Amino acid sequence: DAVKHWLRSMSQYHAVKYGSTKSEGVTLRDILRMSHPHPKDRAQEELFGWLVKGWDSVGAEPSPTNSLVWALEKVKRSTDEAEIISLVQKYKLPWEVVVPSVKKMTVGIRKALLEGMPYMALLRNLATMERHGVLADKEVVKDVVERLSKPENVRKSKQLPFRFFNAFHAFNGNQAVRDALTDALETSFENMEKLEGRVCISNDVSGSMISLASNRGAARYCDIAGLFAAALFKKCDDVVLLPFDTKVYHPKVSRRDSVMSLAEKVGMAMGGTDLAAPINYLIDGSHKVDV
Repeated sequence: DAVKHWLRSMSQYHAVKYGSTKSEGVTLRDILRMSHPHPKDRAQEELFGWLVKGWDSVGAEPSPTNSLVWALEKVKRSTDEAEIISLVQKYKLPWEVVVPSVKKMTVGIRKALLEGMPYMALLRNLATMERHGVLADKEVVKDVVERLSKPENVRKSKQLPFRFFNAFHAFNGNQAVRDALTDALETSFENMEKLEGRVCISNDVSGSMISLASNRGAARYCDIAGLFAAALFKKCDDVVLLPFDTKVYHPKVSRRDSVMSLAEKVGMAMGGTDLAAPINYLIDGSHKVDV
């Protein structure tokens, strides 16, 4: 019943974005065929019909009820770059469905897709856009830099800091874009709570932390720990920074360093692991901390 209720409230945007029959595992088409929801009106009946059976052809005029579906079907059949760009811009077609649908991707189509690309997709596709020459256009670069680094956009995206770290290390192109990613990373820590008093920050830099946190990115466990240690270092007023493996280290750092450069200084991965090392250091040196 819950599935049926969701399907009956599904927008055509969701149908277009998630309705591919090429999807791995259970598809939206499969779910419709298993749950048999009753369409609430003619427009939804048409939408369900397209998801289950597909449309062999589309009319010359846009569908008055499911214009996104009509536009996507036109894109699939078109070989005219100008027509595809016009359809993408007019109907705000999601990049995920356009890329596998067009017969031949061009720089112009990629630029059109960039205009409506969500923040997370923009982060993930920077290297692809660079590779295909989209970022050779100075105006495009200017737009990308503004969208990436604008504090309001960073906050709305709710992306974790290591997402920006991954994007930075995956992208070796335009320096202005790399700088924008560094700025975005800094902004992503803005809402981190400030700890009062004297704070000891000890991030694990032992050899076991060198593994990748995900096979879909460049961030290692030591990088993620280093990012948060660096952010706390910049956020708190009085800090004892003690990266450790079997002993503690005293990296030369400054609050004027960016979070990215700080993370690189405190996020190395080396020897064994002694969780007591930073505690013993504080006790042996009579260093009093509040947190």
